[in-house]
Amino acid sequence: MADQGLSIKVNDLLADTTPEQREWVAARVVLRSDAEAARKIGVRAETVCRWPNKRRLDDAVAQLTMDACLGARFILAQSLLEAARVKIAGLQSKNEQVQQGAATEILDRGIGKVGQPIQLSGNVNTTTQADVNIDAGAELAEFIRAMADAGYISAPKPEDDQVHTAQADA
Repeated sequence: MADQGLSIKVNDLLADTTPEQREWVAARVVLRSDAEAARKIGVRAETVCRWPNKRRLDDAVAQLTMDACLGARFILAQSLLEAARVKIAGLQSKNEQVQQGAATEILDRGIGKVGQPIQLSGNVNTTTQADVNIDAGAELAEFIRAMADAGYISAPKPEDDQVHTAQADA
């Protein structure tokens, strides 16, 4: 399982490793001993010592501990499945708000957030008319007035002072 964020050497060292071995490497990067890392992932230290590729795993640990950013990316990558399982478990919660929150996050990450309509009108320069939708409230109106005061756009007409969405116009 090659990770583009990891160095070629670490990817080579972890080629053909099991998920359990990658989990051990992630634990070993932050723990003080092989035995602690083994306990953390629920295997016996003797099992880890008998892995035929143990030397390669130790080399990967050494590489990951030398470069903190590289090590952090590896540890986070190993946690992605667990994090996804937590989000999925939220869908089964008895609390409807937790279910809705989990569903929204999963959908947002899977297909992207729903676009927000915005509307902004005014002369950007002498040859271009801006017609962008914005629904941002008073701060936006203040920004537009400041842009007009600075001469970047023409001053909004009083009827333009009202913020509205494209759906409301339809």
